[in-house]
Formats: sequence, C-alpha cells, structure tokens
Amino acid sequence: MFSVRNLLKVRAYSTYISKDNSYSSNVHITPSVVYEDAYSMKKAILKENKGKAGIYMLTNKLTCDIYVGQSIDLRKRFMKYFSLSYINSRKELIISRALIKYGYSNFSVTILEYCNESDLDVKEQYYFDKLNPQYNIQKIAGGSSKGLKLSEETKSKISKSLKGVYAGEKAY
Repeated sequence: MFSVRNLLKVRAYSTYISKDNSYSSNVHITPSVVYEDAYSMKKAILKENKGKAGIYMLTNKLTCDIYVGQSIDLRKRFMKYFSLSYINSRKELIISRALIKYGYSNFSVTILEYCNESDLDVKEQYYFDKLNPQYNIQKIAGGSSKGLKLSEETKSKISKSLKGVYAGEKAY
C-alpha cells in the first residue's frame, strides 16, 4: 500500500490558493493514501481499494482543481472513472470533461479516508466544507441528486425527453 504520511506533507500543508481562495494553508488533512499518477497506478488503485468504502479526491496536477466523492466500493467507482465509455457518457460532469481534456496521468487519486458506509455522507460533507472542491457541481453530500429540488417545469422537461426512449422509438 502506498502511504502518504511521509510522502506528501507538501500537499497537506500547501499554501496554494485557488481562483476562489478555497484551498489555503489553513487546510490540514492527512489522507490515508495518495496515488500520484492515476494512469500509471491504475492497477494498485483498483487492487488496494476493492470492497472498501471511503471518501476520495481527484486532483488535477496542472490546475490544482479537485473533485471530492464517496463510494461504498471505491474499486467499483474507480473502474467507472477508468472507463472511457463511462466518462464519455457523463460529459455533463465537470470531472468527466476534465479527465478527457487533461488525461489520467495529470490526475492524482487520494483516499482522504476509509470509513463505514453509514458515515460516508457526514465525512463527505466535512471534506466539501473543508476543501471547497472546484469540480463538484453540488457541495451537498450523498450524491448528485440528493438535496436537489427539481421544479415542476424541470420534471416535465425530463419526462418529455425520455418519452419513447425505452419503448423503442429512440431505443439505443
């Protein structure tokens, strides 16, 4: 396992300040594991995180922008990120567009914390509040739609856009 206790004190004590002043020297986090190159360390990332729940962070090494997420099985989540067809189908997500634009080798993967499934929302919200990740659209823990209230107009548009999709009209 790749440990960061001695490896990345620089990141934990960074004085980098992003465009929106979200990551300053006041942030002190000691992550569980850091994989400096998502591309070359793919096998280790998948092997070491099988069946583990936790909070993770993807960091663009060129822009220093970050994405924070949670998963009940980190390996399964990372397998999705490493699937080009998956991220191409999720281009509405800023992190997907960034992975396509900059490439996996320009991202590091950090396991901020391994935790129980029941603690995921609380822990993710803690890191949202502490790090203010630029790639996250919503900064409400628990998934992309949790806490999101859709207007009746939006619900209607979604419904109309899906009409016939599963009935064969626009079947894939």
